[in-house]
Amino acid sequence: MFNRSKFRRLTRNEYIPEIIIIISIIIIIHFCDKYYEYTGNQYILTDINDHTDEHCPLYPSTLHGGENDIIMSESIEWSDIPSVQIGGSYSPTDCKSREDLAIIIPFRNREYHLKLLLKYLHPLLQRQKRSYQVFVVEQMGNVTFNKGIIMNAAYQEALKMRSTFNCFIFHDVDLLPENDYNIYECDPKTPRHLSPAVDELRYVLMYNHLVGGVLALSKEQFLKVNGWSNLYWGWGVSKI
Repeated sequence: MFNRSKFRRLTRNEYIPEIIIIISIIIIIHFCDKYYEYTGNQYILTDINDHTDEHCPLYPSTLHGGENDIIMSESIEWSDIPSVQIGGSYSPTDCKSREDLAIIIPFRNREYHLKLLLKYLHPLLQRQKRSYQVFVVEQMGNVTFNKGIIMNAAYQEALKMRSTFNCFIFHDVDLLPENDYNIYECDPKTPRHLSPAVDELRYVLMYNHLVGGVLALSKEQFLKVNGWSNLYWGWGVSKI
């Protein structure tokens, strides 16, 4: 039944502040959900149609999606990956790859993570029909780690080995791609953050102004930002 006293309290604006707060919370939650939905799906690409029919499709029929579970075994051995050439390179034989990728992995005392990453990354890149070469770069000695310096050095060394590299993907050794629809490709208009959604962070991007984990940069973009900082020593915020 309608309560006249409640109606009188409403007409006297007693509940207006509470109503405003509730509405504001609902609006904030709505936009946060939309933002996180965008963050988790921002790796989806649209083909810009500058590739000929002989090029590999952006999303080949060989993709599995997120069907393959990652098995975190206690121990893992080095093993040969089918079709990977000496030096960690591969190119598809049934179509022309869209880009020439250099996958750069900074490394220190993470042998288990490196074995696990290569075990899953090579097959994923092959299903995506990427032409790529993997570079594992390690800092000598036991001094404080400088991730930026060794990634800059790897970029230069990669170009010395193959001047045709036009996309550079800097890949933390402890991040495993879960879905092969997360295409390892550079965007000519902007750098691409390939790891905006990580399981340990509940698939939520925690930092809006930092980029780390897995980052794809074209050669032009890397030169424009002058690479990674050589001045940051140690772990933490060694980001672009």
